[in-house]
Amino acid sequence: IPKEEKIERLGTALYLDLVNSELHWGRKVFFLFDSYEKFYDGNCVRFMRADKWIFNFISSFSKEISIKPVFIIAGRDRIPLNTLKKYLDDIKVIQLPEVKGLDFKFCVEYLNKCKIPVEFQDIVYSETKGYPFSLYMLVLHYHQLKKNTTVTEADLKLTADDYNELYQKVIDYLPRDVSRVLESLAYCTWFDRTILKGVAEKHFIAWSEQDYHDITSYAFCREVQEGKFILQRDLKNILRLNYLHNYSSQFPSQQHQTLFNILQKYLEDTDADDDMSLRIDILRQLCYQGILSGNKTQIVCQYFESLINDYDDVYFVSDLIVKSLINKKILYKTVEDIIKQHIQTFPLTKFHRLVDCLNSDLKNKPYMIIDLVKCYFDNNYILCNEIK
Repeated sequence: IPKEEKIERLGTALYLDLVNSELHWGRKVFFLFDSYEKFYDGNCVRFMRADKWIFNFISSFSKEISIKPVFIIAGRDRIPLNTLKKYLDDIKVIQLPEVKGLDFKFCVEYLNKCKIPVEFQDIVYSETKGYPFSLYMLVLHYHQLKKNTTVTEADLKLTADDYNELYQKVIDYLPRDVSRVLESLAYCTWFDRTILKGVAEKHFIAWSEQDYHDITSYAFCREVQEGKFILQRDLKNILRLNYLHNYSSQFPSQQHQTLFNILQKYLEDTDADDDMSLRIDILRQLCYQGILSGNKTQIVCQYFESLINDYDDVYFVSDLIVKSLINKKILYKTVEDIIKQHIQTFPLTKFHRLVDCLNSDLKNKPYMIIDLVKCYFDNNYILCNEIK
């Protein structure tokens, strides 16, 4: 029998096996189809064609009175229920909301069942934000501690070791090549097919289109724009904390350097006339990666100028400059020329934060702040009058 025909028969075979098995008579049967997005790309016709046997299997139960199982289809994206109902006859479909961190009351129910004392439930919720995997790990952590010592609230605050354990649990399910790629993607503001391929090449990993589809199908990978993805925030935090705990303090800057080099080539290969929004996004991340790499600030200033002069993106530039000054990622003298040249276009909120920041860092040079204030309000006289 050809392989394709065997696959198509699987659903029918499983259905007949359940119907004929006395073990399942009168009992509720549950089927879970997880990560359905791995074979669904938004095109229901492709979904039906690729896994037609699943729907043949589900539909067969709508015709059988004696067995009414529950089908749970879980995935990263919403299932196109209105389209699928046409294929599922009279099966009742209930759509649950997107799974996020559980509400406190549901966490309490879970923690009670796990025999976590009431006095620890607030701290457990605070540490995990209600995310099931984190809850599970902290409950496990509590019961392990309880075997050897008296547990306190401080014991339930997640430490670097706890995050390392979480990280290990995550990567245990991933191929080694994928986890190596994630080491770099954890430091991205966003990534797409080109960035992912560049990261893989930096790790000397052969990367195919199927690999791209697989990694972007994981539940921890979320599409924020068409073709652009981010890693789920908790996983990024776990990855970063693990690296700081296990590698040298230079590891993050090395990752930012790697991403900066990948993005530079990406920018060179991108036609400004074809995709202006993509160039802006690349330039923005170049500025971010360049500042955090620690040794690219002069080149970043050129990108700042490009964003302002070519794309009028002064809001992003002013925001990143102010945040970088506040967090001591750049020196004022590095961006002084850009600030003086474009200060009149800074949004008022960014200007206020800039003055506050400089006021603490340039205490011995008040004239510099006075010059900036004068320059700003001389060029924003209407705003100045409104303030008066």
